[in-house]
Amino acid sequence: MPSLSVKRKRYSSPTALAPRKEIDAQWNALPLSDFRQRLLPKLPLDSDQGSKEANEAHTISIQPSCSTAISAGQPTHAPSNTAPQSGIQNRSTALEAQSPSKYALTLSSAVTMSETDLHACFTLIESTSSAAYQASSTGWHPRKKKAEMKLLDMKYLLLRPIQPQASYVSAGASIGAFLSFMLTIEDDYFVAYIYEIHISQTLQGKGVGAWMMDVVEGVGKRAGCHKVMLTVWRSNEGARRFYERLGWGEDEFSPGPRKMRGGRVMECEYVIMSKELRDDSVEKLVT
Repeated sequence: MPSLSVKRKRYSSPTALAPRKEIDAQWNALPLSDFRQRLLPKLPLDSDQGSKEANEAHTISIQPSCSTAISAGQPTHAPSNTAPQSGIQNRSTALEAQSPSKYALTLSSAVTMSETDLHACFTLIESTSSAAYQASSTGWHPRKKKAEMKLLDMKYLLLRPIQPQASYVSAGASIGAFLSFMLTIEDDYFVAYIYEIHISQTLQGKGVGAWMMDVVEGVGKRAGCHKVMLTVWRSNEGARRFYERLGWGEDEFSPGPRKMRGGRVMECEYVIMSKELRDDSVEKLVT
């Protein structure tokens, strides 16, 4: 699986202020435990590491010449090489041997995460995406990235190794992959916006990214979002192909090419991608 660098594109619509307040009151103002209970009922909080509740964690097993097995509590979402589907699934992918062989997904937030874990997530971003930032007109600015990671409404899915011979995540275990997202208003639509998804080199190509994307889609559906969105560097062709395999496409608000002086056409450095979560005809929240 390629390195999935995501670059956030912001919009500021004054007309979206009222629904934004409603979203904050309904979802973002909830304590993390309540947010989890309503939108991710089978996913433990990261603070549950080592507890009995953590035994209910979504887990992924990576075995030699075997399948990726999703277990514990019949989770709603699982990894797939095709577009994710709803419902309880058991999906398989041929995998190479890795150690440790089992990982668990937990939920955290910018408010509840420790500085150590935030730094671990930042280090993953830096190792997988800083070169792309440096090659762009935006540039790589560690302080700005760290500030963005601490936005109050930001939620995190953290993938950690499970302690050998146990069914729970050990406290302080390293982070092998993470995804950060936020429920927000984007271009007057209620969306689940994925800010970052980064996977350590040893776990790439193992179905981890598709699994975490699937979990966020489930959150969006339960919350009533119109779609899930993200922004990806145009130069990251591998990531774009990965999202397309999961059913994503270029969003209607993705910037198109610009015609420069002299007739030269310049493509935008990033692409906004999205996937609709509702089958019916969707109207904007604000008209």
